[in-house]
Amino acid sequence: MEVLRAIYDRDFVDLREKDVWKVERPPEFTLHLSPNHDSRGVLEEHCHVLLRVKLSENYPKDPPAVIAVVGSKGLSDDLISILEAELVARSKELVGEVMATDLAQYAATWMSKYNKPAFTSFHEEMEANRREKMQKEQEDLAREKQLTSLMEKREQEAVREEVAKNLEMIKEERQRLKEQERRRQLGQEEGKAEGAQGNEDVLPGPPTTSTTRRATRSSSASVSESGGSDQVLACNRSCVPLRWDRPSFSFITRTVSSSLASSSSSSL
Repeated sequence: MEVLRAIYDRDFVDLREKDVWKVERPPEFTLHLSPNHDSRGVLEEHCHVLLRVKLSENYPKDPPAVIAVVGSKGLSDDLISILEAELVARSKELVGEVMATDLAQYAATWMSKYNKPAFTSFHEEMEANRREKMQKEQEDLAREKQLTSLMEKREQEAVREEVAKNLEMIKEERQRLKEQERRRQLGQEEGKAEGAQGNEDVLPGPPTTSTTRRATRSSSASVSESGGSDQVLACNRSCVPLRWDRPSFSFITRTVSSSLASSSSSSL
């Protein structure tokens, strides 16, 4: 109580001092509050309230038993009801703390929003309401533009992130195809190298048909000039190439045999 008396001075009234019977009871007081009330006061005051507060037996463990506006100026009944409801809600939030000073400051700050001169005529009130409505519409439009701008910015950021993600995927796919092509070319080069090495290691093949025919004619001539086993030996020496395989040998043997048979028939 002493703190409130020091701050608000004559605007603070302890209602217990008016009791006829000086019976001890919880503090009960009134505060005359103006917008932004402090030690310096306000330059122009268009509204004020007289706030009555009665503390509970277990204060501050319990909120005040009574918080009510018992007098006002420049505020409608609806605004008074709103102020009372907000002060009650605020007191429940501050349970466990000394809150009387906080509630008084909250009410003074709240009234500063409605510290407006009273209307002198109905026309003036209509004009004020119209200006207030236009101002509210402008504020709503500005807020809507700001929200739209924020949403567009977020959408643009999302698009940029998606584009960057797609570009990264394309880059990775190109690298994968490039690596795949490199491996394919490397495999082809290794295959060509292995094929060239294999050709160097292969032995010469069997004699060609023209070579075999020349060898056959040579052996036939030798057999005609000589005879018997000497003819066969001469034929073998002249017909056998440096490198040959088993099928070529069989063909040459058949050819020599045919030639010998022809020579024997001629001699008889």
